[in-house]
Amino acid sequence: MGYPGVDGKIMSKMSVIIAAYHGEKYIGEQLKSLFKQTRIPDEILIGDDSSDDKTFLAVEAVRSHYTGELKYFRNTPRLGVVQNFVHLAKAATGDFIFFCDQDDVWLPEKIEKLAAVLEQDSTCQVAVCNSKMMDAELNSLHETLLDGVSDFHKKMERINQGKGFFPLLNQSIGLSGHNMAVRKDFLYIFNSIPQNCLHDLWLQYCSGFLGVLRYLDEVLTLYRVHANNTSSPCVQAVKKNLLHRFREIWASSDDVFYIADLLKSFVQFSENYPDNPNRPLLIAYSRYFSWRADLLKLKYFQRMLKILQQPGRLLNHFRYGFGMRSLVRDLIVRPDIPQKQ
Repeated sequence: MGYPGVDGKIMSKMSVIIAAYHGEKYIGEQLKSLFKQTRIPDEILIGDDSSDDKTFLAVEAVRSHYTGELKYFRNTPRLGVVQNFVHLAKAATGDFIFFCDQDDVWLPEKIEKLAAVLEQDSTCQVAVCNSKMMDAELNSLHETLLDGVSDFHKKMERINQGKGFFPLLNQSIGLSGHNMAVRKDFLYIFNSIPQNCLHDLWLQYCSGFLGVLRYLDEVLTLYRVHANNTSSPCVQAVKKNLLHRFREIWASSDDVFYIADLLKSFVQFSENYPDNPNRPLLIAYSRYFSWRADLLKLKYFQRMLKILQQPGRLLNHFRYGFGMRSLVRDLIVRPDIPQKQ
């Protein structure tokens, strides 16, 4: 799908996709940062998820500054952010697809540098960078998205070698779609994305499992933290006191059931790769969460009895979970069987 450059060399085609909803306040600034890239995207696709503000007018106000092809889709009815991105990714015609949030700002060399990672390593299917956390007015919050990850550089070095799958599986490293560039051919994985799974988590899972994820240790995105995106998994800066944490842990077991179901789908995906060396770890991790989900359906006394009858299972909290924190949570969380959607 590439095209000949000025020197006759085949150039890869770049697509940027933006899932927009009520984006009038920031989307114009984000688009301007795309127009100023050292490697201009060949096309920009915007999926407006039935906004009732002036998102369209904000896009039209800056469209004339762009020399490439800008495609604007209005979703009726709403798709939700995940399916919005999935539909845009399938509609994009580029060799490399860049996932873009409507309210960030990209540094000028982002496309050029992430594209270089993909072009220089034919085994790489997903290239990812880091982002700097900013407030609504783009004042620095003095931290990056990946600050606080223990042994971060050591873990990312192994991931860049096609190893180190577990930190991606247990989400001790959480990568975000707004920092990802993906080969178009790799987007077949969206054909099997589980219901209620975030698109970027599925990309993280599958690329890590297959050993085709590469990390570029540079900040290339200014990630804006504001009132309308505080539910994002990127925003983890809220400090909670001990009582609040206890109440939160006791109140719900939904995340254990969610992860257990998600991992079952991931194991099904892995059946396409029976000889993958990461598959035994994935299966063991899935069984661990299925056991926890079954445990949390029991009343407190029954739960304690089951744990005493299977003491060997406790070691899995330290092998796959968060040690005593996972054990205590499983003992005190409110019994709750999730309702099917």
